[in-house]
Amino acid sequence: DHMQYLGSTLEEIAKAKAGIFKPGIPALTAEQDPALFEILSREATQAGTLLTKVLAISLPEGFPKYQEANLGLAAGLLAAANIPMKPLEQAEKNFFWPGRMQVVSQDPLQVVDGAHNPEGIEALCRSLPGVDRIFFSVLADKQAPEMIRRLLETGKAVTLVRFDTRRLADLEELSAQFGLDLVSLEESLSSDKPALYCGSLKFAAAVLKGKHYDKHEF
Repeated sequence: DHMQYLGSTLEEIAKAKAGIFKPGIPALTAEQDPALFEILSREATQAGTLLTKVLAISLPEGFPKYQEANLGLAAGLLAAANIPMKPLEQAEKNFFWPGRMQVVSQDPLQVVDGAHNPEGIEALCRSLPGVDRIFFSVLADKQAPEMIRRLLETGKAVTLVRFDTRRLADLEELSAQFGLDLVSLEESLSSDKPALYCGSLKFAAAVLKGKHYDKHEF
């Protein structure tokens, strides 16, 4: 995300993200890529701080796997700050993040997820719920082709969705490029099949509103 500010490669982005390091203030990361960790470590040394790599924590069945690294990072931060782990244990049992693997219908199963970049889509595909169709919409400043290619690899039917935002990508062009159907938001919401809605946080918000979820929930 925000590649116009952070850089066009992971290496450039890692260096830009390291700008938050402060002298004498411990820093933690869940980054597992050795090359990127090396960049972060080097920047931490130059900033005068200690960088620690934390490990993912295994979650019970039913949790999205991409949350394991996030949970490990949260646990590491609590330990570094000498804060008891009890609040984290309670959060694990009651965790809910609107627009992230949010089930909006049980029968048929319909799920909304705000994954909006290639890494997020990759993580989502590894935790893909049992759906028949993926409704996808994306903003113009995102890496739409990479995300669509990954979604198509799941073997699920992918349909592009037009919704009301000035920042919407050129969905007609994407439809022609990948041979995908293009429908309105209303048409996607009328689906009575198991479905996943993803590709944009704004799209997730529009779906939740269309599904009559309270605006304060997202």
